[in-house]
Amino acid sequence: MWDLWGAQKKWYHSILTGMIKLFLISAEEGAQTSIYLASSWEVKGITGKYFAKKKMKAASKKCSDIKLQKELWQLSERLTGIK
Repeated sequence: MWDLWGAQKKWYHSILTGMIKLFLISAEEGAQTSIYLASSWEVKGITGKYFAKKKMKAASKKCSDIKLQKELWQLSERLTGIK
């Protein structure tokens, strides 16, 4: 088996590639929730919630941590040069 540059692939490359693909989805599949949220009347008026695979999901407990939220905001300001 050869790659795009003509180098021979290692025997484990195909196995690793196959295993990684089990956890990946296509860009089209990945966009489905965003498209659903932007166009569906079923979710009209719902804001500030976490969705995955077109279903509302519980966010992690860290999302409710006010101290962590403030730290993230301050870091974002510093990294973007706002402050």
